[in-house]
Amino acid sequence: MTLQKKNNWAHFLKLFPAGQAFHSQRPLRSCPSPLSLVCKATQMALIAFIFLVSHTTQAQSELEQEFIKDPLLKPSIWNQLELQPKSETLWQKYFSKSLFDLSQQEYQLYTTLKSKLLEKERLAEQEAAKRKNERKLKYYNQKLNSEDNEYYLSLIQNIEQNITIIDLYFKEKYQELGFDYITYKEAYPQEDYSKTKWVEEKEKQLAQLKHQLQEN
Repeated sequence: MTLQKKNNWAHFLKLFPAGQAFHSQRPLRSCPSPLSLVCKATQMALIAFIFLVSHTTQAQSELEQEFIKDPLLKPSIWNQLELQPKSETLWQKYFSKSLFDLSQQEYQLYTTLKSKLLEKERLAEQEAAKRKNERKLKYYNQKLNSEDNEYYLSLIQNIEQNITIIDLYFKEKYQELGFDYITYKEAYPQEDYSKTKWVEEKEKQLAQLKHQLQEN
């Protein structure tokens, strides 16, 4: 070792006496364990997934609102389209051009909006049919559960035993409405069909016949 290097080494030892480490005042951080790294990666992936799902849901919600809000801002024509989504004439008025002249983006918007309105129409028809059926059932229940039918209600307490008398009751009611009636034993001589189901079907049929006659 040269004289210059020895002097430098001596000067270094004076500045940092034995027993003191040449470290910065900040303590060294220990390396994270593999398990903690996996946990952190899992957390980050979960956060990213939640963000993606929420962002997608929000985008779908915004798109849903866009369909309902009349994207081309022509409310008078849009209101007609909601009632007649299959009308090409209305769609041409809505886009102010022939459907054959639509650009690719316009045609995509047209098909999307039409599909949405057709789905809305289908759901509305289902809801209307459901409500109509509920009204029929309400009418049916009111008729069968009225005080005038206490006799019938007593019969259906034991359908298996009273099926013949119940058929006579139905036959009388059907004839009052001008319809013929086939009894259970005439329809199923072997009695291989549920009597309870038979009575339920005839109750519903009777209510429907009464309802039809009222509408006419």
